[in-house]
Amino acid sequence: MELPLAQWYDDCGKYFSCGSVTKVGFPFWGSASRPKNCGYPGLELGCEGNATITLGIMGMQYRVLDHNQNTQMLTIARKDFWEGICLQRFVNTTLDFELFEYGPGLQNITVLYGCPSPYTSVPGQFTCKISGLDDTTGFPEVGALGPSGCNASVVVPVVEPLADQIGNVSLDQVINHGFRAKYKVDSFCIECEVSSGRCGFDLNENKTSCLCPDGSVGYTNCSNNKDYASPGMFTLSSRV
Repeated sequence: MELPLAQWYDDCGKYFSCGSVTKVGFPFWGSASRPKNCGYPGLELGCEGNATITLGIMGMQYRVLDHNQNTQMLTIARKDFWEGICLQRFVNTTLDFELFEYGPGLQNITVLYGCPSPYTSVPGQFTCKISGLDDTTGFPEVGALGPSGCNASVVVPVVEPLADQIGNVSLDQVINHGFRAKYKVDSFCIECEVSSGRCGFDLNENKTSCLCPDGSVGYTNCSNNKDYASPGMFTLSSRV
Protein backbone atom coordinates (compact mmCIF):
# COMPACT_ATOMS: atom_id res chain seq x y z
CA MET A 1 0.00 0.00 0.00
CA GLU A 2 1.40 3.41 -0.95
CA LEU A 3 1.12 6.37 1.42
CA PRO A 4 2.35 9.98 1.14
CA LEU A 5 5.76 10.52 2.71
CA ALA A 6 4.28 13.47 4.60
CA GLN A 7 1.88 11.07 6.33
CA TRP A 8 4.83 8.93 7.44
CA TYR A 9 6.34 12.05 9.03
CA ASP A 10 3.04 12.88 10.77
CA ASP A 11 2.48 9.31 11.98
CA CYS A 12 5.92 9.13 13.59
CA GLY A 13 5.30 12.38 15.45
CA LYS A 14 2.71 10.57 17.59
CA TYR A 15 3.64 8.91 20.86
CA PHE A 16 2.62 5.63 22.45
CA SER A 17 1.02 6.09 25.87
CA CYS A 18 -0.64 3.62 28.22
CA GLY A 19 -1.44 4.06 31.90
CA SER A 20 1.24 5.97 33.78
CA VAL A 21 3.89 5.49 31.06
CA THR A 22 3.48 8.19 28.42
CA LYS A 23 5.16 9.73 25.38
CA VAL A 24 7.10 6.68 24.21
CA GLY A 25 8.59 7.38 20.78
CA PHE A 26 11.23 5.90 18.47
CA PRO A 27 12.39 3.11 18.31
CA PHE A 28 9.09 1.75 19.67
CA TRP A 29 5.77 1.37 17.89
CA GLY A 30 2.36 -0.12 18.57
CA SER A 31 -1.39 0.28 18.07
CA ALA A 32 -2.92 2.89 15.79
CA SER A 33 -1.04 5.69 17.55
CA ARG A 34 2.37 4.59 16.23
CA PRO A 35 2.33 2.41 13.07
CA LYS A 36 4.97 -0.27 12.53
CA ASN A 37 7.02 1.94 10.18
CA CYS A 38 7.71 4.23 13.18
CA GLY A 39 9.89 1.79 15.12
CA TYR A 40 12.11 -1.27 14.97
CA PRO A 41 10.29 -4.51 14.04
CA GLY A 42 11.23 -6.16 17.35
CA LEU A 43 9.97 -3.33 19.55
CA GLU A 44 6.18 -3.51 19.33
CA LEU A 45 4.38 -2.28 22.47
CA GLY A 46 1.01 -3.45 23.72
CA CYS A 47 -1.42 -1.88 26.17
CA GLU A 48 -3.35 -4.10 28.58
CA GLY A 49 -6.53 -2.70 30.07
CA ASN A 50 -5.48 0.86 29.20
CA ALA A 51 -3.15 0.58 32.18
CA THR A 52 -0.04 -1.51 31.46
CA ILE A 53 2.48 -1.36 28.61
CA THR A 54 3.76 -4.77 27.54
CA LEU A 55 6.80 -5.65 25.44
CA GLY A 56 8.03 -8.98 24.10
CA ILE A 57 11.78 -9.69 24.18
CA MET A 58 13.22 -13.04 23.06
CA GLY A 59 9.87 -14.78 23.49
CA MET A 60 9.33 -13.41 27.03
CA GLN A 61 6.63 -10.87 27.90
CA TYR A 62 7.52 -7.92 30.13
CA ARG A 63 5.61 -5.13 31.83
CA VAL A 64 7.10 -1.70 31.11
CA LEU A 65 7.13 0.11 34.45
CA ASP A 66 8.99 3.25 33.42
CA HIS A 67 10.49 4.90 30.36
CA ASN A 68 13.07 7.67 29.98
CA GLN A 69 13.52 8.88 26.40
CA ASN A 70 16.54 11.03 27.31
CA THR A 71 18.58 8.19 28.80
CA GLN A 72 17.05 5.54 26.48
CA MET A 73 16.20 3.47 29.52
CA LEU A 74 13.24 1.21 30.27
CA THR A 75 12.37 -0.31 33.62
CA ILE A 76 10.84 -3.71 32.89
CA ALA A 77 9.57 -6.65 34.93
CA ARG A 78 8.83 -10.18 33.79
CA LYS A 79 5.10 -10.67 33.31
CA ASP A 80 5.18 -14.32 34.40
CA PHE A 81 6.70 -13.47 37.79
CA TRP A 82 4.21 -10.61 38.16
CA GLU A 83 1.44 -13.22 37.98
CA GLY A 84 3.02 -15.37 40.71
CA ILE A 85 6.26 -16.90 41.88
CA CYS A 86 5.16 -20.42 40.83
CA LEU A 87 5.97 -20.42 37.12
CA GLN A 88 4.61 -22.60 34.34
CA ARG A 89 7.86 -22.37 32.34
CA PHE A 90 11.38 -22.19 33.73
CA VAL A 91 13.17 -19.80 31.35
CA ASN A 92 16.15 -17.58 32.15
CA THR A 93 15.93 -13.86 31.52
CA THR A 94 17.69 -12.98 28.25
CA LEU A 95 17.72 -9.69 26.36
CA ASP A 96 18.13 -9.24 22.61
CA PHE A 97 21.56 -7.63 22.60
CA GLU A 98 21.02 -6.16 19.14
CA LEU A 99 18.30 -3.99 20.71
CA PHE A 100 19.16 -3.75 24.42
CA GLU A 101 21.86 -3.82 27.02
CA TYR A 102 21.43 -4.28 30.75
CA GLY A 103 21.26 -1.12 32.84
CA PRO A 104 23.62 -0.37 35.73
CA GLY A 105 23.35 -1.56 39.31
CA LEU A 106 21.92 -5.03 38.70
CA GLN A 107 22.55 -8.38 40.36
CA ASN A 108 21.46 -11.75 38.99
CA ILE A 109 19.56 -14.04 41.31
CA THR A 110 18.65 -17.66 40.63
CA VAL A 111 15.21 -18.83 41.72
CA LEU A 112 15.39 -22.56 42.45
CA TYR A 113 12.35 -24.86 42.18
CA GLY A 114 11.60 -28.41 43.25
CA CYS A 115 14.28 -28.55 45.92
CA PRO A 116 14.57 -30.99 48.83
CA SER A 117 13.40 -29.31 52.03
CA PRO A 118 16.36 -27.72 53.84
CA TYR A 119 17.01 -28.57 57.49
CA THR A 120 16.45 -24.93 58.40
CA SER A 121 14.47 -22.18 56.69
CA VAL A 122 16.45 -20.10 54.18
CA PRO A 123 15.76 -16.44 53.27
CA GLY A 124 13.07 -16.10 50.62
CA GLN A 125 11.97 -19.73 50.88
CA PHE A 126 8.61 -20.56 49.26
CA THR A 127 6.50 -23.55 48.27
CA CYS A 128 5.38 -24.46 44.75
CA LYS A 129 3.68 -27.65 43.64
CA ILE A 130 5.31 -28.85 40.41
CA SER A 131 3.51 -31.53 38.44
CA GLY A 132 5.17 -34.93 38.78
CA LEU A 133 7.55 -33.88 41.57
CA ASP A 134 7.40 -34.59 45.28
CA ASP A 135 9.76 -31.76 46.22
CA THR A 136 7.88 -28.46 46.53
CA THR A 137 10.44 -26.19 48.18
CA GLY A 138 11.89 -23.21 46.34
CA PHE A 139 14.24 -20.40 47.29
CA PRO A 140 16.48 -17.74 45.70
CA GLU A 141 20.26 -17.67 45.55
CA VAL A 142 22.38 -14.67 44.63
CA GLY A 143 24.22 -15.17 41.33
CA ALA A 144 23.54 -16.88 38.01
CA LEU A 145 23.55 -20.53 39.01
CA GLY A 146 22.23 -23.81 37.65
CA PRO A 147 19.58 -26.00 39.30
CA SER A 148 22.21 -27.64 41.55
CA GLY A 149 20.31 -30.22 43.66
CA CYS A 150 16.92 -28.83 42.63
CA ASN A 151 14.76 -29.74 39.65
CA ALA A 152 14.58 -26.35 37.90
CA SER A 153 15.99 -22.84 38.06
CA VAL A 154 15.35 -19.40 36.60
CA VAL A 155 17.88 -16.56 36.45
CA VAL A 156 16.49 -13.04 36.71
CA PRO A 157 18.29 -9.69 37.20
CA VAL A 158 17.17 -7.48 40.08
CA VAL A 159 18.25 -4.14 41.51
CA GLU A 160 21.42 -4.80 43.48
CA PRO A 161 20.35 -3.26 46.84
CA LEU A 162 17.16 -5.36 46.79
CA ALA A 163 19.12 -8.57 46.16
CA ASP A 164 20.79 -7.98 49.51
CA GLN A 165 17.37 -7.59 51.16
CA ILE A 166 15.94 -10.99 50.22
CA GLY A 167 14.48 -12.34 53.44
CA ASN A 168 13.62 -8.87 54.70
CA VAL A 169 11.69 -8.02 51.51
CA SER A 170 9.46 -10.59 49.82
CA LEU A 171 10.86 -12.29 46.73
CA ASP A 172 7.83 -11.10 44.75
CA GLN A 173 8.65 -7.49 45.59
CA VAL A 174 12.32 -7.90 44.73
CA ILE A 175 11.61 -9.33 41.26
CA ASN A 176 8.55 -7.21 40.44
CA HIS A 177 10.45 -4.00 41.19
CA GLY A 178 11.91 -4.67 37.75
CA PHE A 179 15.29 -3.89 36.25
CA ARG A 180 16.59 -1.28 33.86
CA ALA A 181 17.46 -2.04 30.25
CA LYS A 182 18.95 0.49 27.85
CA TYR A 183 17.59 0.33 24.33
CA LYS A 184 19.79 1.04 21.33
CA VAL A 185 18.98 3.70 18.74
CA ASP A 186 20.85 4.60 15.55
CA SER A 187 23.22 7.39 16.61
CA PHE A 188 22.15 9.75 13.84
CA CYS A 189 18.58 9.92 15.22
CA ILE A 190 19.62 12.73 17.58
CA GLU A 191 21.07 14.62 14.61
CA CYS A 192 17.88 13.94 12.67
CA GLU A 193 15.61 15.26 15.45
CA VAL A 194 17.75 18.37 16.02
CA SER A 195 17.21 19.22 12.34
CA SER A 196 13.39 18.96 12.82
CA GLY A 197 13.32 15.42 11.46
CA ARG A 198 11.70 12.33 12.94
CA CYS A 199 13.16 8.86 12.93
CA GLY A 200 11.16 6.10 11.28
CA PHE A 201 11.94 2.63 10.00
CA ASP A 202 11.88 1.70 6.32
CA LEU A 203 10.47 -1.83 6.35
CA ASN A 204 11.36 -2.40 2.69
CA GLU A 205 15.00 -1.33 3.06
CA ASN A 206 15.23 -2.67 6.65
CA LYS A 207 16.91 0.45 8.00
CA THR A 208 16.23 3.63 9.93
CA SER A 209 15.25 6.75 7.99
CA CYS A 210 15.20 10.45 8.85
CA LEU A 211 11.76 11.82 7.95
CA CYS A 212 11.64 15.52 7.13
CA PRO A 213 8.83 18.09 7.42
CA ASP A 214 8.71 18.67 3.64
CA GLY A 215 7.91 15.00 3.04
CA SER A 216 11.41 14.00 1.97
CA VAL A 217 13.36 11.11 3.48
CA GLY A 218 17.04 11.07 4.32
CA TYR A 219 19.33 8.88 6.38
CA THR A 220 21.07 11.42 8.62
CA ASN A 221 19.32 14.79 9.00
CA CYS A 222 17.08 17.37 7.33
CA SER A 223 19.76 20.04 6.84
CA ASN A 224 21.15 18.86 3.54
CA ASN A 225 18.51 17.66 1.12
CA LYS A 226 20.96 16.18 -1.37
CA ASP A 227 20.87 12.97 0.71
CA TYR A 228 17.09 12.65 0.61
CA ALA A 229 14.47 10.98 -1.46
CA SER A 230 12.20 13.57 -3.01
CA PRO A 231 8.74 14.17 -1.55
CA GLY A 232 6.30 11.60 -2.85
CA MET A 233 5.00 8.19 -1.93
CA PHE A 234 6.38 5.25 -0.02
CA THR A 235 5.27 1.63 0.10
CA LEU A 236 4.05 0.38 3.45
CA SER A 237 5.30 -3.19 3.72
CA SER A 238 3.10 -5.88 5.18
CA ARG A 239 6.06 -7.35 7.08
CA VAL A 240 6.10 -7.17 10.86
